[in-house]
Amino acid sequence: PHNRRVHRRDYTVAAIPVRQTIIAGSRGFLYTVDIVHSMLTFRLCRVCGNNKLDFSGKLGSLPQINRYSKRQDIAVRLPKLPVNLYFCEHCYHFQLGESFPPRDTFHTYFYATQYTLSIKKHGQQIIEWFRSKYGLQKKSFVVELASSDGAILRSFVEAGYTHVLGIEPAVNIARLARTQGIPTEARFFSR
Repeated sequence: PHNRRVHRRDYTVAAIPVRQTIIAGSRGFLYTVDIVHSMLTFRLCRVCGNNKLDFSGKLGSLPQINRYSKRQDIAVRLPKLPVNLYFCEHCYHFQLGESFPPRDTFHTYFYATQYTLSIKKHGQQIIEWFRSKYGLQKKSFVVELASSDGAILRSFVEAGYTHVLGIEPAVNIARLARTQGIPTEARFFSR
């Protein structure tokens, strides 16, 4: 089937038909479905909006993050994006030219920061840095973008900061943060 493209001001959306095998059910039934994945191709710089992007090289292709399969026959059929590197002549930012839509990538996510052993120490270092550099007060309002399960914000709460808020696009991870007492909104922080 042909790819369908929809043009927007700063990117193109292409529908990529992919045949994907899915294992489901308590007995591991195997069935195959056609799933359409979207891919964004950026025509403007993601940082400054300039349209002077120079192609700098092709680095192969990679499957969408957060999509895994232990079975090789399934893994090789996962949707892949080209990894093309572009350079903005205006702001000198290197960037990828394609990506999956953020909602497709981050609506459900499997990684949570609390599983990183050094995260508590890192949270304490962040607090100390903000105190010394900006004079952060315990009455300050602390917002963390892409806050995951709230592990960093938990360090702030444990240090006596009562006004914290996490912004996390993955609905399941934001819910996990809230169940652990960290106020978190399941949304993207965008313009």
